[in-house]
Amino acid sequence: MKLLYWILGLIVVLGLGYYLIYPAFIVLESHDVVTGIDVASGVFVPASYGVAGNVSLVDIGGAQYVLFFSDFETVNGPDLHIYLSTDTSLDDAIDLGSLTATRGDVAYLLDSSLDVSRYTHVLVWCKPFSVLFSYAVLDYIHKNDV
Repeated sequence: MKLLYWILGLIVVLGLGYYLIYPAFIVLESHDVVTGIDVASGVFVPASYGVAGNVSLVDIGGAQYVLFFSDFETVNGPDLHIYLSTDTSLDDAIDLGSLTATRGDVAYLLDSSLDVSRYTHVLVWCKPFSVLFSYAVLDYIHKNDV
């Protein structure tokens, strides 16, 4: 009976370890291209994990905006999401969905009803552990045009 408990415990530990560690080894690459006018930009800085790259809020016309990551690189993690936020917390934030790439140039089309001028931060957030991986502060170039 003890052997059965040891085996079940080992299966649980290995499964949990796989869930937590395996995503870090997955590299998702993207080469999106966006044309439009940059209305805000920022540089990603680490919070809990290393990151590199830039982010731009791009007006692609027709009251439509794209959040564009360029030269982006981060480690992967379990269930990472991208948020637009008023600070580095999720208190006043919009979930843009799952991280679609860990390396390259990545575009996130924003809902046209979203008031993008309210948001000053872009967050890479691990949902299961409520951990801020990294963030960028948006510096608005043409705040009055947004």
